Amino acid sequence: MKFALLRWFFGMLCAMAAVNAWGATMAFSPSQATPGQSVTVAGKALPNSYMSFYLWQGKWVHLGVAQVNATGQYQHGFQVPANQRPGATAVTGGCDRPCANGWMRAQLAVINPQSPATPSNLGAQAGANDLVVNSYLVAFGRRPSQGELNYWMSQPANAPMLASVESLVAAHLGWLKTAPAEQRETARRALGEAFRGATWWDQEALIKNAVVDMMAGREGGGYRGLLAYLRQPEVNRYYANLAGNVADAQRAQQEALHAQQEAQRRAEAERARATWAAKFLNKRGKPERCFGGIGPGCDGAPLAGTQAQSNGTTKAYVAVGSILHDNCCVRNPDGFMCGGNQNNIADPGQLVGMNDSLACAKEWRKAVYNTRDGRKWTFDFGPYADTDLSERYGDDITPTSGRQTRMADGAGRFNYIYNGGETPSSRRLCAPTGTNLDKDDIQFCCSGQFSGTWGALGVGDWGACR
Repeated sequence: MKFALLRWFFGMLCAMAAVNAWGATMAFSPSQATPGQSVTVAGKALPNSYMSFYLWQGKWVHLGVAQVNATGQYQHGFQVPANQRPGATAVTGGCDRPCANGWMRAQLAVINPQSPATPSNLGAQAGANDLVVNSYLVAFGRRPSQGELNYWMSQPANAPMLASVESLVAAHLGWLKTAPAEQRETARRALGEAFRGATWWDQEALIKNAVVDMMAGREGGGYRGLLAYLRQPEVNRYYANLAGNVADAQRAQQEALHAQQEAQRRAEAERARATWAAKFLNKRGKPERCFGGIGPGCDGAPLAGTQAQSNGTTKAYVAVGSILHDNCCVRNPDGFMCGGNQNNIADPGQLVGMNDSLACAKEWRKAVYNTRDGRKWTFDFGPYADTDLSERYGDDITPTSGRQTRMADGAGRFNYIYNGGETPSSRRLCAPTGTNLDKDDIQFCCSGQFSGTWGALGVGDWGACR
């Protein structure tokens, strides 16, 4: 006990010294942003460590993790939540591994996107509104939305692209190369104007052809250039002939499609069944229920029983080890203690001498230790239907990425990194406030944080979820 406390105290001193020694910093680019805007946070921290970032919204919202390079530099991009209110917004960052805590806080100015004009932005200039509106009419054949108008009016008045209608149109056409949906709508407007009164112009093949001509820069490109190109007599005749050919081709296609419809319906029904089975049935063809809970299915285990509830759900205990073991067994159905397979070990509780090369053995050991040490919480699973082919049939076991943690060897050393992945059903399981977890299991706290960490002789170091 005394040795464990000394080791914890020395680790905390090292962590604080590391952060102070490297002078960790945080800076935002841009220094102010609107709700929904992308922001970059960069600075210095302990080399080869990891930085976590959180934003305050009545509670701390996780913004992601950045890896610090060998020279102590890091950079991480995040998006200001669309519901963030304007004002000084607190953002924290800290080195979460391998250097323990050491948190910083910085203020990001969140501003209203409809900010009033100032002498330094375009909105303060006479005629600026007409400049923006005319540029949209030339480039897209439409007026700007209120949000688009607000954006340009808030830009610096001395920006080169805002010098004239022509320079702003050039900027629009550059953006248009990256916007397929806007390309299509701009081409449709030009076709509708060029062939006004015709009943055949709004055909998909004509729109696709017009997009190609527009993006090739015909008569300068954009809406105005495409419209001038379509009004040329030879081009006008080409599009009219293309419309007739398209109609003939469409009739032939409809006949061919009619012959294939029945086969397609059968194929779609089979694909739907296969997709459903892949989502809810394990490799033994059985549904997974109470996935991630302690014990087989919803049956529970010693020191971790289950309780059937009146609403059809099952209250069962969950541990990080049971989450890892269930995920391992889905991927390795013949693994240690998967589906009742004991791998010829007479007493599965004798884990110190267990062969760690067996699939799922280390995950099983962690589940047993977590259950023994009280590092578990409860969760309401279900209710489940026996025959309904829906998500109520079982838990979704589609493979997905997993949370990071470690597992112990027979000597109690946490030297095995878990990288086996998880499923949507296990990713929803997180430990509530006050739950004790192994020191490396912080990502399994619902808050993603510990309120404190401790150590004691004979058991692994642990923390309590904040």
